[in-house]
Amino acid sequence: MRKAILMATVLSISTMLFAQTDSANYFLQKGLDEKTKGRLMESLKQFERAYSYNKTDAKIVTELASTYVNLRRYGQALLRWYAFCAVTLLVISSEDSNESAA
Repeated sequence: MRKAILMATVLSISTMLFAQTDSANYFLQKGLDEKTKGRLMESLKQFERAYSYNKTDAKIVTELASTYVNLRRYGQALLRWYAFCAVTLLVISSEDSNESAA
């Protein structure tokens, strides 16, 4: 019985994680389509949605920051980029500490 509950929990968590990645890619693609059509404000909304699902994807952050720059929102572009760099550094440092502990 415990194994069944554990298995159901693991499956539901993995499904939710995959769904978030899938959603991020969906909104990224919608944002790219809107950017191609020249609709910067609509593409910005889509990139922000993608960013809300996945803050560590370099392509999402790059497109979001690029759109902010195109809209002349330089401060927001820098904030998103610095936040991405900070998260990336945290991930790298936690991986390094895990390797040194092993």
